[in-house]
Amino acid sequence: MRNQLRHILVSVMVIFICNLGLSQDVHEFSIGDTFYRYSANLYNKFNKFSEIGLQYLDFSCAEEVVVKKPSHPNATLELHSDLRQDYRQISGVQMIATGGRMIDPFLGLTPIEINLKSPIPISRSANKDVLYHKTNDNFFVEFSTDELYGEIKIWAEKNEVTNIRVLCDVHWSTVYKRKDSFDNLEGIIQGFVVENILDFSVITLEVKKRDWVVYNFTSERVLSEAFIKKTIRYQSFYDNRSIAEVVRYYQSPTFAIEFNTKYKSEDLPLCSNGSQEIYLFPNPTFHNVKLRFLNAKPGNYTFNLINIIGKPIWTYSFNITKVHQEILLPMPSFSKGIYLYNIKNAFGKRMQSRRLTIVDP
Repeated sequence: MRNQLRHILVSVMVIFICNLGLSQDVHEFSIGDTFYRYSANLYNKFNKFSEIGLQYLDFSCAEEVVVKKPSHPNATLELHSDLRQDYRQISGVQMIATGGRMIDPFLGLTPIEINLKSPIPISRSANKDVLYHKTNDNFFVEFSTDELYGEIKIWAEKNEVTNIRVLCDVHWSTVYKRKDSFDNLEGIIQGFVVENILDFSVITLEVKKRDWVVYNFTSERVLSEAFIKKTIRYQSFYDNRSIAEVVRYYQSPTFAIEFNTKYKSEDLPLCSNGSQEIYLFPNPTFHNVKLRFLNAKPGNYTFNLINIIGKPIWTYSFNITKVHQEILLPMPSFSKGIYLYNIKNAFGKRMQSRRLTIVDP
């Protein structure tokens, strides 16, 4: 049964990602284009893109990315989705990053805007191996006590702090790494890899009670742990024919992959358009089940599995600490069949209730 299900999954992947051929890969960008980004957490480390098998990955939803006229003055285009915006400039043989909008790297709670005064080249279509650049810039991020969670929220309420504002520094470096290949299930793409490292550190931290005051965050364990230096490290794979990213492999703070294609799967929903969404996948499954939260409210949640006659048979409690987060449910083995599940928040409010199909391995 496991081999039969794997064959079905592989067939679905081939159909929804690349059955239409290499023309479905994203080779270039034009204003008005749309492509789709498929993301998955990885539980094994890979040394090369040639080692990654798309057919073995579980995707929860398709993130729609629209190529728009830029809102950033130094950009020539904007790669816009509900989860992230990337500001880009195409200059000759180079793709250049001028900034972007993403979730803050410290607490994972609120969007930040980065506008690079010195944009950084991230790929080249010629003389690829000479790519090596560095840049840095500053940005602000502000948190209200209402959106905080855990120890830092307790600290803020105890000290009558209503807001925390942080001036941060980002150091971004790009470097050509090697030639590589990637199997998009339709064929082997020959390409090259560029490594990106973004280091985020706090310059000053202010707290607001009645007025804003600078606070020595290193003197408080809760703050120093929350705002310790953070690093986002990923490698980008490019087709030799293009300066558009095909695959991104995150290596820090977690292992994950993003795959870009012009094809939209009919079997997966579009990712959240700004409201809270919870995705359970894969479904059907023969054991491992994951939950992906988008635009979530951090807090305690409970997953309940119920058999067909309405009897609860398994409960699991967990914490969501970021607005976008994926967790693996340590679900024990159950007999094949159709089950019901629900997810409740800390106040007992039902956030989702649907079917889960379990098949034999």
